[in-house]
Amino acid sequence: RQYDVGILPVTQRSDYTLIVPPQAVDFRTESFCSQECFDAFIDEAGEPIQVFADLLHAHLLGRKMRTTLIRDGVETVVSKDDNYDFNLQYIRMLDKEVIIHKGDMIKTQCTYSSAHMNQAVYGGIGTENEMCQSWLFYYPKMNMRTCSSYPHPLSILSFAGVEEIDFSVSTPVWTNTIPVVKPDSMFNMTYADVVESIVWDQDKAQRFSQHVLDGQHVSTCYGNVHSNVNTAPYRKETRLPRPTIPAAAPEDVCSTSTGTAGPQMFFLLPFVALMSCAFMFTL
Repeated sequence: RQYDVGILPVTQRSDYTLIVPPQAVDFRTESFCSQECFDAFIDEAGEPIQVFADLLHAHLLGRKMRTTLIRDGVETVVSKDDNYDFNLQYIRMLDKEVIIHKGDMIKTQCTYSSAHMNQAVYGGIGTENEMCQSWLFYYPKMNMRTCSSYPHPLSILSFAGVEEIDFSVSTPVWTNTIPVVKPDSMFNMTYADVVESIVWDQDKAQRFSQHVLDGQHVSTCYGNVHSNVNTAPYRKETRLPRPTIPAAAPEDVCSTSTGTAGPQMFFLLPFVALMSCAFMFTL
């Protein structure tokens, strides 16, 4: 055959940096795959990649999802589901293949509803946890294995008054154990201690969403065993990419999922579980 197919997850890290507060109606998170990561691996592959399908994946609180491409400041929708249902997941075959060139970025956006919850839900592999993932099916296969971002832990904790933590993006640790350094009144509290002490209401949940979106994030990508790309320089603090011309707002209709239905859900859930576990254990 002329090409091998690749599958690239563009995700938010599924750990304590993904927080969905209770009592939130439209709580939004975003993650992205950076231009630097795409440039390096497309260079190694020697040609752009063509995306022909996408699998959007969240858990029980997910309500809307979309994947967008940003090129020269212009954002376009690759795929979306404005009525996401955990029990109706499928691969969306794109009506038109999307070419990803050097200089492009891909962004994944998830919107959750936790109005019925009385406590926060955190990222994780369990169904009772949450995820925000876009699995791009593309060709020709390149050597990038995963591409992700996550809110910087200090950006999250600063919402609760934390000023300094003992954390470095170059030395990954379990997020929930990160110690607080300042202020003195919170010294030696852990990340988990702080986030679990927040008393949530609907207004605070919405302010937290915007606070995280506006704050610092950490971008990462990893190659497979065949890659010669050194990804260490691409693990860095940055802001979420903001297009100069955003994608059009979702249509207000009963069903606005793009693309045509692929394999049925009972084929996909084992695939998603297996791939998500494999992804988690590479972080």
